[in-house]
Amino acid sequence: MPTEKNLDERMQELGRKIDEAHEKIRLQHVLFEEHGPTAADLRKRYELLRKRLADEVAEDESHGHHVTELERSFRAWMDRISFDD
Repeated sequence: MPTEKNLDERMQELGRKIDEAHEKIRLQHVLFEEHGPTAADLRKRYELLRKRLADEVAEDESHGHHVTELERSFRAWMDRISFDD
């Protein structure tokens, strides 16, 4: 019965590959949780960007430049792109 043994070996190899894939996915999840931004980090970043935008708009309006909603949206979008600050 070489066919059964061959099939059994192939099933065991497949089982090992599945286990390795599950472990890889688990490790990726753990690493992301440890090194990715937390909800508090994202909230803090949002508040910082919102305050900076409000300050920029207030500064421009104090010099007589009216800031439209479109311009506000554009500035907020640009702030999201530059996540370095």
